[in-house]
Amino acid sequence: MILRISPVFCLVLALVAFAQIQASAAPNDDEEEGVSEEEFDINFKVNRLIHVNEESEEDSGDDDDDEKDEDPDFSNLWRHNDEHPLYVIILGGLRWDFLKAHQHNLTAFAYLRKHGVSIPSVTPVFPTEDYPVWTSLATGRHPEDHGIVGDFMYDLKHERIFNASDLQSTRMAEWWKDATPFWSTAAKHGKKIAFYNWHDCQLPGAALEDPKDCRPYEAAPNNAHPSKSKIAREFDEAFTKLWKDKYNMAVVYTDLLRRAAETHGPDSPGMLRALRDIDDVLQAKLKDIKAKADHKGIKMNVLVLSDYGLTDTSTTKDVNIDDYIDMEDVQYLIYSSGYVSIIPYALKHEELLQKMSDMPGVDIYLAKKVQDPPIIGGTLIPGKLQYGRGDHTQDILIVAKPSFQLISQNAEENDKIIRVHNMKDDDLKAGSGYNPVPKVIIHPYIDKNIRITIEINDTIRDSFLYDEFKWDMETQAFAMGPDFKSNYLHKSPINAVDFYQLFCFLMQVPAEEHDGDWGNIESMMTLSSATSLTSFVTLWAVPLLAIHQLF
Repeated sequence: MILRISPVFCLVLALVAFAQIQASAAPNDDEEEGVSEEEFDINFKVNRLIHVNEESEEDSGDDDDDEKDEDPDFSNLWRHNDEHPLYVIILGGLRWDFLKAHQHNLTAFAYLRKHGVSIPSVTPVFPTEDYPVWTSLATGRHPEDHGIVGDFMYDLKHERIFNASDLQSTRMAEWWKDATPFWSTAAKHGKKIAFYNWHDCQLPGAALEDPKDCRPYEAAPNNAHPSKSKIAREFDEAFTKLWKDKYNMAVVYTDLLRRAAETHGPDSPGMLRALRDIDDVLQAKLKDIKAKADHKGIKMNVLVLSDYGLTDTSTTKDVNIDDYIDMEDVQYLIYSSGYVSIIPYALKHEELLQKMSDMPGVDIYLAKKVQDPPIIGGTLIPGKLQYGRGDHTQDILIVAKPSFQLISQNAEENDKIIRVHNMKDDDLKAGSGYNPVPKVIIHPYIDKNIRITIEINDTIRDSFLYDEFKWDMETQAFAMGPDFKSNYLHKSPINAVDFYQLFCFLMQVPAEEHDGDWGNIESMMTLSSATSLTSFVTLWAVPLLAIHQLF
């Protein structure tokens, strides 16, 4: 006897399978339980001190490196879903712990934690400066791959300088030959993107179709802070592009927090005022987003990111580079609080290294083997910095260790010395450019039988300093919207290069080659691509196999 099943029954099986797929992709209802409908009258606490131990691999996903190297195109799994506008807000200088002491008073950030994803730890790229980090956000690649290795760079071949404050110098095509930003990729697929106060979106070969959609960053004169009204206006314009003009993505940047930290200090009343101003502007925008969703059915994804953190220079020890570097041996020297890049004259490398061998609080590296036989004591730039192979990485790199700040008293008089930040060292209250992944210094084990030596004492001191300063370059981020989980703490750290693939994913465009790791971000999404793909195969394969066998 042959059992025959009605086509109607087969259709019912298929519909049940499809419903199960949709249910697995939907956010958990329990995550939304108890959400207040009142505007922002909430009191939500989140633990911001979650960091993965440097020696632990549990949450890093490194066990699956072979699978992740294949870099599958997850965006294809979202083709069946509606694409939602993407609103990206970049708060320059939002260090990972800036909100910790004020989390009950900053209602917009509390709302983001309550209704979205909190990402307590984001590691920037080296060096932690505007152009390298911004370009890594835009391309998903590290500085040695995209070629922008500093806010100031020197082209030895053509004897020209890249100056972040001079658009004419930054728009030379040679600087950008290895950089393909996400807006260039998105334009090929008909996506519209607008930028407000972004570093520059009119790059050679990657300019926006409509120049009006690109408003380049302009620093306020004399290190003044951008006004709250200016920030609110730019946030409004970016938001209007999304809901009214139907743009796919809008990006807005403000450096208010960084400016406040640099001029007043990371723990100052001025910094708290800046945080409250940002919170007020964010609160107004979140209300607008909720209103558009409630009354017009316009749902959008929101990403609140940062570029890099800052170290409080009042707690660091100054190292005057003038005492250790003979400028007669140097063509140019580029420095910030956290690093020095040296362009030496030919055959002066070894002499420079010998003179700098007694410089305290720094690691000194060579970008490459500059001569044969190799220079004695010349250590190559470690691969973890993802910096050494850049076309404009200079021959000698000095990186400050935690708790040390690099200064130059001759910068004002010597044209060879280029200071990255535009403030005098004595006036700078917070510095960047430090190593975002400093060498781990472990506190030595001490028992009653161990004789305390100078070396052990130094290691104990360095261990405490490492613990105090190791996270200073880290930032934090938030994500909210229909494609993100609600009330979700993303415990694993992620990297700045991971955001590029997320931009492309949410805009439903295929990503170019990048250094991001999808495993770092997929758990925060409402649709887990791996789970959904497995469910799709399993739930559809069983009914289809049964149909095939029965007919």
